[in-house]
Amino acid sequence: MEGKLRIYNANNAFLRLKAHSWWNHSGTPLYNALVCFVIACTCLEIWLARNKARFENRNSHVPSIIGNITNEICIFLNHASGRIKIREFDKKWFNLFSCVASMHTQRNFLIIKWVHPPTRRVKLNCDGCSKGNPGNSGGGAVLCDYGGKLIWAMGDFYGTCSNMYAKTVALLQGLKRCIETGFLHVVIETDS
Repeated sequence: MEGKLRIYNANNAFLRLKAHSWWNHSGTPLYNALVCFVIACTCLEIWLARNKARFENRNSHVPSIIGNITNEICIFLNHASGRIKIREFDKKWFNLFSCVASMHTQRNFLIIKWVHPPTRRVKLNCDGCSKGNPGNSGGGAVLCDYGGKLIWAMGDFYGTCSNMYAKTVALLQGLKRCIETGFLHVVIETDS
């Protein structure tokens, strides 16, 4: 199967092996710097794309990410012109990123459901978040009885703070509201 790339298992062992061989290849100092730069640039671009998707609702596609990485590498190569064999590099670069682009993400699904508190108890579910960290933040809480019936719900904007601060304030506000409404035997559930 000359010219075709393979992914051998769901853990992407082939890609890791390829990156490992690049990382451990003993070449010229320029080649070693380029390998480190490619790996760092790739991680940065994937991280930036993930953050755009998560915090700005802007999805990046693999060709766009590869284009951004390629542009950064071209800038690097312009500074190192004449000291690296471009054709050899282009082939290795294309093969590695063709492998990345052809991967299929394996998704595992976990069914999550609300678990009822013990009889004669109530459950406080609370959470907080920030758009950016720190950034615009808010949080809220709901109190339900052991049958799942909603007793009350609340939400609030906290201004600029971290996500952990927002989660903590949401918990504290929820507990304060529980005390104010006479619920003293409370099961607390949060994701942090």
